[in-house]
Amino acid sequence: MADRGTRLWWLLPAIAATIAAVLVVIVSTRDRVVSRGGPLGCEQCDSVLNGIPVDPDASGTTGTILENHGNTVAVLDGVSFEHRSRGLAILGPLALRAGDYVGPGLIGIVLGYPPPRTRAVAKPVAGFPVRPSRSANDAVELLVGFRPLRAGRLGYDAVWVHYHVGGKKYLTRYPTALLVCAPAASYSSRRCS
Repeated sequence: MADRGTRLWWLLPAIAATIAAVLVVIVSTRDRVVSRGGPLGCEQCDSVLNGIPVDPDASGTTGTILENHGNTVAVLDGVSFEHRSRGLAILGPLALRAGDYVGPGLIGIVLGYPPPRTRAVAKPVAGFPVRPSRSANDAVELLVGFRPLRAGRLGYDAVWVHYHVGGKKYLTRYPTALLVCAPAASYSSRRCS
């Protein structure tokens, strides 16, 4: 009997260590779970294709509008691109609050990066706050710079926005596609769309 009791006492620390290890795994991976959509979700967005002829090694900027439909500030962590072509360099990206931009409307797509009127107000994406949308001035525009490194039709199909609200991480897809046609002399605006 004494041997059996001794064996049980040795078994209890092993059980406790196993439970502690499982709890550590659960707690450490809890914040790594990424939810789709969220307050910056774009479930009812229309697909947009921005196309522009550009010479190789010249730059341009395309914009994607974000609105926070929640009640809490969302903080941008980064962006990624769906089916991005090899030979298309991404510059930035930057973010700006619509109410801070002084210009003739938002960006859409233009040559040059960053656009001149945005230089004082555009900031790096990582850490940029997107406040709850109360007016058009609260919208945030992502400014994605691009540069073709070779001739041809280059681009991506969508922008994925990575962000968090408090400790919860989100990923949402914006169907804003980019088509860059290089060199510019080989393409008209109509042929590059």
